[in-house]
Order: sequence, then structure tokens, then C-alpha cells
Amino acid sequence: MNERSRSYPRAAAANEFHAKTFESSTETSLNYAIQRALRILPDGTLDAIWPEHRATRSQDLEPAYHDAGQFYWGRTSAFRERREMFSPESAPVILPRELVHDIDTPEDWANAELAFTALRLAEGRRL
Repeated sequence: MNERSRSYPRAAAANEFHAKTFESSTETSLNYAIQRALRILPDGTLDAIWPEHRATRSQDLEPAYHDAGQFYWGRTSAFRERREMFSPESAPVILPRELVHDIDTPEDWANAELAFTALRLAEGRRL
């Protein structure tokens, strides 16, 4: 078992935790402080989306997560009632950021291939 495998929660603990919720999905942490995000204005200049965090160090900001999209599960009633998937009644299954790649563009695909190659090499496996 490698180091990455040991970081995953055990199934029994995960089942106990998720039994208290209606839905669950996979999430991963953002690799940047979203509170420091910028937008490009129509005139081509930049502006902070959250100006109150312009001077805040990124390590002092709350970590943010995004939907990793690997799977969703929930109680039948939650889907029938069309409950909000991401709510206080939902529980995350956190995946390591290096194993999650949202692929929407050719650039995303290239980055995912680079990450796959790096993981294979780190594990001592041939490409």
C-alpha cells in the first residue's frame, strides 16, 4: 500500500459518516485561494472579485473546494424530491487534488496527461 492509499478514509468510517446525510459526491481542494480571484472588466482592466481580500495572505483564507465529478450518490428520496446536491445535508468525499482533473479544453487534457506521467514516474512504474 503506498502513501496515497493510506490517506483515503476507511470504508466503515465513511459509511458511518455518510449515513447521516442525504447525498454525497466527490470534491477536491482548489489549488489557489478563490477569495483572491480577479475578473477582467469589459474595458480590459483587472478588478478583484472580493476586494476585501486584496491584502490578505492566501494561507490565511478559508480553503475552498470544487466538485470533482467522479460520482454522486444519495438516498432515492433526495433525488425524487430534487434536493440541492451541495447543501448542509450533503457530505463530501475528498479526493487528493493531484488525482482530479477537470477536462474541458485541449489544455486541460495536456495537463492531465502530464500529471498522469508524473504519478506513474513517482510510483516507479513504466509509462
